[in-house]
Amino acid sequence: MSIQDEASEFMRATDGVPPHPRCAECGAPMWLVAVDRVGPIERKHFKCQACDAELVTRENGQDTGQQNA
Repeated sequence: MSIQDEASEFMRATDGVPPHPRCAECGAPMWLVAVDRVGPIERKHFKCQACDAELVTRENGQDTGQQNA
């Protein structure tokens, strides 16, 4: 798989996701840092650049928890 194919796959995986959800701890924008797929389930990992809090969402957009690192 070429780097362009990987980038295209990553972009498809992030379709419909707000580019910068707000951190529940401090209100700063969070960055998408990883996308995991296990079978039909897709999890998106966000990290706050201000306080290092983390947020993981499932494929359907439900919050699975936010923790301060």
